[in-house]
Amino acid sequence: MIDDSTDLACLLEELKAALPLAVAEIEKYVKDEDLRDYLLKGGGTGLTRYHSLLCLSVLVSRYGPQEKLESVLGQLRAQGITDILRQNIEAHISKLQQDSNN
Repeated sequence: MIDDSTDLACLLEELKAALPLAVAEIEKYVKDEDLRDYLLKGGGTGLTRYHSLLCLSVLVSRYGPQEKLESVLGQLRAQGITDILRQNIEAHISKLQQDSNN
């Protein structure tokens, strides 16, 4: 039980030790392609639409379908409401393109 008397440093160490095991167990049941399909159907990551589109752009770039990539990138670019955000989006897209060429 976690309460006011919990030693947070010890709890953090216990969680850090368990994290690799938890991730390995989750990965047995959740595939990248499943998340891609969920996001393509309009689902989200639980954070912002921008974050969902960032994730989706990576997944579509890596696993396809390639014919969806330009649409996803267009939606991502539409999220660029500030100069800094537009720069970050373009840097992300450049990195995707660079990774796909390697």
